[in-house]
Amino acid sequence: MTNLRVKRFDDETILSLFGAQAAEDDKPDQLKSYYIKNKAYDRARANIPLRIIVGHKGVGKSALLKMLYLEDTSNDTLSIWLQPNDLARTWSVQGSFVEKVEGIKRNIISIIAEKSFDKLEIFGKEVSSIFSGVKPYAAGS
Repeated sequence: MTNLRVKRFDDETILSLFGAQAAEDDKPDQLKSYYIKNKAYDRARANIPLRIIVGHKGVGKSALLKMLYLEDTSNDTLSIWLQPNDLARTWSVQGSFVEKVEGIKRNIISIIAEKSFDKLEIFGKEVSSIFSGVKPYAAGS
């Protein structure tokens, strides 16, 4: 282990030494450098259709999910990082309880589809960059 001399102990130095307060705010290389893959990681990595991760605040749920995301991305496996603000529009659904549930499910699927589309590549270019600036055609325009 290398002994590192710290000349200043300011916010920037603390961030570079210990990483961000939340794993999703950390730089990917920094998170990879200090993340320890344990049994929870192995269980989350299992090839099953649905995994629900539950734990108390601060135990590393976001770090675990971020590491899985980074690993999938580096292996060219489609992986989507959803944040709460990505889902904000999802909840604005009217109707009965069943209609609201169905609407929320449709909205979440739509957001996942949009984010998946953004990650697609055609001829080595991201689809979103190919179509940037292209206005969608609307009937009657």
